[in-house]
Amino acid sequence: MPSKNTLTEQVYERVYEDVVNGVFVNGQVITENMLIQRYHVSKSPVREALVSLCDEQVLQSIPRTGYQVVRIMPDELLQVQETRQMLEVYMLERSFAHLNDDKIQKLQEYNDRIGSQDPLKTQASKQWSDNMEFHLLLASFSGNAYMCRLLADTFRICARASTQYFLQISDESIWSKRDTHERLIEACRERDIETAKQLLIEDSKKILQVWQNYLNF
Repeated sequence: MPSKNTLTEQVYERVYEDVVNGVFVNGQVITENMLIQRYHVSKSPVREALVSLCDEQVLQSIPRTGYQVVRIMPDELLQVQETRQMLEVYMLERSFAHLNDDKIQKLQEYNDRIGSQDPLKTQASKQWSDNMEFHLLLASFSGNAYMCRLLADTFRICARASTQYFLQISDESIWSKRDTHERLIEACRERDIETAKQLLIEDSKKILQVWQNYLNF
């Protein structure tokens, strides 16, 4: 991903959000001119953003045609969810002894803030971003910034996959994680690491089960 707070970063995020929100759908071809007109920016930041999006396999370049939205394959979904689960559980184990009341309160305040939103009126990209930030906040207490970046990458892939496969499914449980967050926070307050780990595993498995049922893999 390009450096934050640059025009290239802004274009990158807008394209990414349009993919997650289903504006640009799986297999669709987009062009530089299309993005220049849509975002009202010059060619240079659009081109740089497209390079980054191709590097991260959100898009793939098709010579003399444009850039196609990459489909995430079922076997990749399994690998991503396995990676997410292993990272989260390991980072929780590393941080649990240091989860003091101040850190737990930060989790609660963040969850309360996103809990005031109406999921039916909130774009998919925002819901996934909010969910990701909660999990990254918890993971950050481990002190391992590299693992946090890996975890963020897995969440971004999950967000794209859910839109590509499930945009037409009217099931709020796919997007809403706040109840699980509350139970996880309570387990942290009670210093119950086994319950906290199980909740992280269940949270990861829930979306995987939806994928497996829907895609029959």
